[in-house]
Amino acid sequence: MPINGQTEIVGIIGDPIHHTKSPVIHNAAFEALGKNCAYVPFHVRPDDVESAIAGIRALGIRGVNVTVPHKQSVIPFLDELSADAREIGAVNTIVNHEGTLIGHNTDAPGFVKSLQDDHQFTCKGKRVSIIGAGGSARAIAIGLKRAGISHLSLINRTKATAAELAQTVADGQFVPDCFEPDSSDAVATLANSDLIVQTTSVGMSPNNQVTPVTDFSWVRSGQLVIDIIYSPETTLFLSTCAKNGAKIGNGAGMLIAQAALAFELFTNTAAPIPVMRKAFYEQ
Repeated sequence: MPINGQTEIVGIIGDPIHHTKSPVIHNAAFEALGKNCAYVPFHVRPDDVESAIAGIRALGIRGVNVTVPHKQSVIPFLDELSADAREIGAVNTIVNHEGTLIGHNTDAPGFVKSLQDDHQFTCKGKRVSIIGAGGSARAIAIGLKRAGISHLSLINRTKATAAELAQTVADGQFVPDCFEPDSSDAVATLANSDLIVQTTSVGMSPNNQVTPVTDFSWVRSGQLVIDIIYSPETTLFLSTCAKNGAKIGNGAGMLIAQAALAFELFTNTAAPIPVMRKAFYEQ
């Protein structure tokens, strides 16, 4: 679509941001539906988050997606939160509604939908381990709990951060365990998990040769291992798990599913998901 005086700007903020495929996905959707919108990336460093959020309102930007490491740090600068964003404690989509900035979270439903659509994985009754305890981990943990998993373990370098997330998710008899990476307890719980989700930025381009764990003795056939990174397409973490017999998946499915939900928030229009998926894989 040509840029003109009526073009509405939508974007994404993060640090780093060079790897993002969100502009490709959303701009393909805008073009397919004839929307006079343009989606652009904004590299925002942690010290500049407050200024960046003020800029959304000042510049009349229609909305932005939020990626690492800003999903929690943006919250104090927003006017309202959706129920999902409030429960999850993280925001991945900000909508500018006539100057009122509203934070949403489409990660939780997007992730669960991608498990069903891309991997035919049913969450009910399953044992899950999540590596990481940041904004994405919070959304995924709450989404999986809603979907009926039976047990959750959180594996994080800072055990106190994992414990904080566990307290957020805990409800009655649903109490997540917390372990440090490569500890004997972490290895044991990973071995006993049906689904393992890697939610940190460890292994993202250009730092491709690192992994969030170093002990892979837990990997077994029949497990599904997801790394929400999608650049590179197959992280060293995923390739190592695959060599040991696990079924793997990257963050593409989650990205497309949550992007479709965000698109609908930005435009009040149903997202053309096949167009968005095609754009992602053709880039």
